Amino acid sequence: MATEVIIPEVGEVGMDVTFVRWLKGEGDEVRTGEALFEVDTAKAVMEVEAYVDGRLADLRVQAGDLVTPHQVVALIVGLGEERPAARVGAEAVGPAAAAAVAGEAPVAATQAEPEPADVPNVPSGPAGRPGSSPRARRLAREKGVDLATVRGTGADGLITEGDVERAAAAGAPGGSAGGGHPRIRDIRIESARRIEARDVTDLLLAQVLPDGFAWCATQHTTAALLVCEGDPDMLLDIERTAEGLFAPFEPFGHRRNNNPNAAAHLVSSTFGTQLVFPVVDGRIQLGPWQRVVFLELDGPRQRTILVGSLAAGVEP
Repeated sequence: MATEVIIPEVGEVGMDVTFVRWLKGEGDEVRTGEALFEVDTAKAVMEVEAYVDGRLADLRVQAGDLVTPHQVVALIVGLGEERPAARVGAEAVGPAAAAAVAGEAPVAATQAEPEPADVPNVPSGPAGRPGSSPRARRLAREKGVDLATVRGTGADGLITEGDVERAAAAGAPGGSAGGGHPRIRDIRIESARRIEARDVTDLLLAQVLPDGFAWCATQHTTAALLVCEGDPDMLLDIERTAEGLFAPFEPFGHRRNNNPNAAAHLVSSTFGTQLVFPVVDGRIQLGPWQRVVFLELDGPRQRTILVGSLAAGVEP
């Protein structure tokens, strides 16, 4: 009986990734634990391994395709079993690959039906809009850019990271991570290391807000916000703590899906991602020794801190 080969959760939950290449070919014998293919997440190129022995068949995707978690991309059949019929391959990867599955000579390129010129050869977004790369979509979420307003410069209108960067710099609609809400501001920072504790107090104190209370939050699951004493050595202590806090509990179940950043998620959940401060005379109030620290746990990355007021109905 054939076993389906699926795309695991290798990025953020439900996020599409880019298929990079097959490491095994049609008909190759594979063993449990051998790498079958590579995918490109927003973080790294990762290998996906076989979880049964057999022979690889019915390859349904190729380099550059966008794939979704749990999507079936191939089959592994038993060593003594017949490979799938050509019809399955034809639906998946076209006539030439289907012929290879059936053991026939590949169909000449001239025999294939031409693709309509007006249909982009990239996955489409809602309402037939050109698609976007996984990294572009991730960056758009972080910068609050509405992809519907972005003009893609990639192949057949594909929206790239560069397109999103330019749209954010130009102030495209939705260019605030707070969705353009007048009482929600975003502070954008860029980390330089995998684990980095950065003092962001001055960035928060520069915000003029209505008296009452202010909240700040980061929407990333591999970062945290915390308050600590304003000592430069404390930042190093925080980094060392974050590095080793969950080391005794390795290995993590998250790694079974080829995610190497399980500890980053756990540290983020432990330290927290939201803070609340009193606001007096338009300024956030801190204790004499308090500083606000943004803790990067999976950098280097571009990050966003949201700042807003709890004084409902009061304009700053």
